[in-house]
Amino acid sequence: MASACGVPDGQTMSYDDVIEAREIMRDPMASAAAITRMARQFPVWALNHPNCPKELWERLAVDHPIEAMQSPAGQLFFLEEPSDWLALEQKHAKGWLGKYQLVPSASDQLLLGADIAEHVLPIFEAKYPHDKNLHRAIEAIRQKATGHLTPKMETAALLAVASSEVAVRQDGAMVYDAAHVVGVVQAALQGKLEDALVGAQTSVYNSSPDPRMGARLAWEAKEILWQWRRLAWYLGDKK
Repeated sequence: MASACGVPDGQTMSYDDVIEAREIMRDPMASAAAITRMARQFPVWALNHPNCPKELWERLAVDHPIEAMQSPAGQLFFLEEPSDWLALEQKHAKGWLGKYQLVPSASDQLLLGADIAEHVLPIFEAKYPHDKNLHRAIEAIRQKATGHLTPKMETAALLAVASSEVAVRQDGAMVYDAAHVVGVVQAALQGKLEDALVGAQTSVYNSSPDPRMGARLAWEAKEILWQWRRLAWYLGDKK
């Protein structure tokens, strides 16, 4: 963990360090060397400096992706070379999901779980087009997030999910990907965000039309990237 300025817990700093860092932050034309020096103890401040050098920004973004995306330098880098940020996302999205998935509020975690379930719902509906139980359960998750789901309504939603689960169990291994979607909805309804994330990734992996390992992993990677961006939206200004 780290403080608001990015200083790792347990790391000490002197009064002179803070004064120097503040002076660097007040100077919009501070040198790359000065910003790099500040980054050793104040990485988030360095990220937010408008003159942060790109190489330093990319290195710091690995540990502070949300702050990097919101930084003035980051906004400029996105416009100049969007492919560079995409490469960082593709490389680190899975780790960022693990690091930040429990940061949103409890209600936002429920809403994110509903979004994830809805994103993979077409996999289930492709095999069970007339089964609307999971769709109704996802709506119940959103009601739960806003405090409008009564215990009776939640029980009804869980029973709806259970009904879909019975259907896929009867069809066995032929609908393995759809079975995981049922698990995603159930996990999201119970507030188990991590289980919903992993379940969705597994469902997408198994739904690949190309059975080769490389193709399946590519499909899964796209889902992981989508999940990370959705999580980042909840951690940002939601615009």
